[in-house]
Amino acid sequence: MKIIQQLGTSSAKLQSGFTDVLRIALGLILFVKGYQLIFNLSTIVQSIQHDLGFTSVLFAEILIALHLFLGIFIVIGLATRLACLIMIPILSVAILFVNSNITVNGVGELILSIVTLFLLLFFLLVGNGNFSVYQYMINSKRSRNTDESKVEFKSN
Repeated sequence: MKIIQQLGTSSAKLQSGFTDVLRIALGLILFVKGYQLIFNLSTIVQSIQHDLGFTSVLFAEILIALHLFLGIFIVIGLATRLACLIMIPILSVAILFVNSNITVNGVGELILSIVTLFLLLFFLLVGNGNFSVYQYMINSKRSRNTDESKVEFKSN
């Protein structure tokens, strides 16, 4: 029985480390994609201009900012579920409309978009993981609340 329990705890530790690496990779993918979108701003504006008109530049800049900031939030593990919840509709629209005209060179981009969407769905369910700013803040708050040096001295 002890062996099964030890396997369960070591598996949970390995899974936590693996999910942390996946979360950081997902955040870096989103950040790098946002960085690439900065240089392709005119292409984005042209592709959505017939739908949005003059607000397409503003929409493209918001899209880039969301990729950059939410990618950083996912990397550091702060508000991961909220960041995933915001990015899922954006990436779904990108898969449906932007990647709809598949060429030979665009297949890799489509596969990366689909894998990223699945990772976003995964981290929407799983959350931050142990190696995150959120866990650090929770643990530091607990240590401040239980610190014995802050307890008042009672004399007899």
